[in-house]
Amino acid sequence: VRGFLAGTFLEGAPVLPVSAHTGAGLDRLGAELAGLARSLAPRRRSDLVRLPVDRVFTMRGHGTVVTGTLVSGSFKVGDDVLLYPGGLASKVRGLQSHGASAEEAEAGRRTAVNLAGLEVEQVQRGDVLARPGTLFPSQVWDLELTLLASAKKELKHRKEVHFHHGTREVLARLHFLDREALAPGETCICQVRFAEPMVGVWGDRVVVRSFSPLRTIAGGRVVGPAGHKIKRFKPESSALLARLAGDEPEDVLLAQLALAGAQGVTFARLMTMTDLESKALDKLVGALLSKGRAFVFDREERALVSGEVMESLTAGLTAHLTEYHAKNPMKQGVSRGELASTWGRGLPDKLFHLVVERLIKAGTVVAEAELLRLAGHRVSLASDQSKLRESILAAYAAGGAAPPNLSDVLDPLGVGFKEAAPVFKLLQEQGELVKVKEDMYFHAPVLAGLRQRVVDYLTTHEDMGAPEFKEVGGLTRKYAIPFLEYLDKEKVTVRVGDRRVLRKR
Repeated sequence: VRGFLAGTFLEGAPVLPVSAHTGAGLDRLGAELAGLARSLAPRRRSDLVRLPVDRVFTMRGHGTVVTGTLVSGSFKVGDDVLLYPGGLASKVRGLQSHGASAEEAEAGRRTAVNLAGLEVEQVQRGDVLARPGTLFPSQVWDLELTLLASAKKELKHRKEVHFHHGTREVLARLHFLDREALAPGETCICQVRFAEPMVGVWGDRVVVRSFSPLRTIAGGRVVGPAGHKIKRFKPESSALLARLAGDEPEDVLLAQLALAGAQGVTFARLMTMTDLESKALDKLVGALLSKGRAFVFDREERALVSGEVMESLTAGLTAHLTEYHAKNPMKQGVSRGELASTWGRGLPDKLFHLVVERLIKAGTVVAEAELLRLAGHRVSLASDQSKLRESILAAYAAGGAAPPNLSDVLDPLGVGFKEAAPVFKLLQEQGELVKVKEDMYFHAPVLAGLRQRVVDYLTTHEDMGAPEFKEVGGLTRKYAIPFLEYLDKEKVTVRVGDRRVLRKR
């Protein structure tokens, strides 16, 4: 009997006559397999440690122990660890590898980990032990799935199956995005949805078994361990998902960024979504940044969006401001806060800030204090509004420290406040008028002069009361009290009893 492994799987190895019945050749075959195993250098990541738990028990004098095969990376005694997907924190109290105590356990080896601070009841088979912040639970995965040619029938959309990943078995539903069913022997990109969160890495292999009877019907690999909601039968979405299964890391990375959209992806998440070592991923991200195909919008979290998303956002904000100016021709611009709560609603704050700053740097948008406007926008007043503006401004300039009442300004002009309100708001935005209280406005230069007199007085005096202010400012009580309250609100002065002092003191 010629062994299948020796003759086919171990291509190039000597063909050995082996008999499982008589035992002939088994020793020699075992030696060949051991030698081959020693010569192999499997690709195992060093910067992402994962141990799928297959057993958990209590050891007297030590506490909770979990065992499993270390998929990648290495654990050391004293390491902080997290049990996923539940998020329970612990510390490596001790390690054993193949029955011997060790200070460090390496990838590919059977490993027992003594965990501090956890009870046996808190751990279950299928949990994954890893370092904090390196895995990201999700209830949706993107999957490259192949239905075995030997399967007796097709797999239908939303079919419930037994799903095996690592040491975990869960019930799940398969969602086909470009078809109603998968025929035997066919391969497609689909989504698998779980009732509870799972943690995985791009390229992980999975096994699918039918719900009943329980038999293996399909297998595949994870191409998106953080799946997104995608509508069915959209060719552009299917094409994007297909790129996730590609062999080019750059294309996989760009597809992941495109699927993430304006929410972006952090560098730590991209490590699980591409299965690239941190150095290789850092180099690839740097190349994309230099070409403008990706942008970092959060340097602390190292969060990125694709170049296409950034172009879409800058074009969208420009169009929004164009529409805003058309609807509000008398407004100087829109405040950052209002813009963030309308157009920018749902965007990460730092991404909104980056889009605005890019447009300002490009000269497309102008920032004036808290107001933002397109560079070409100018306030446009109708001829009658322009005359109204000049008349209102002249009336308050003439009033000086005793500004007129609203009715004294508007009645001679034959307009009501509702008609004049946009003009008053424009004058405030332009810094020509200052609203001290309801229905009381001051000409801005007059107000600035009064404010400076108060500051000068309080610089050389300990405090000031209304009588002193009336003398310094030359205002009647009608204007003096509202003006002092205005200075308190502007944090120039602070009230202490009936007196005012400079706030900076």
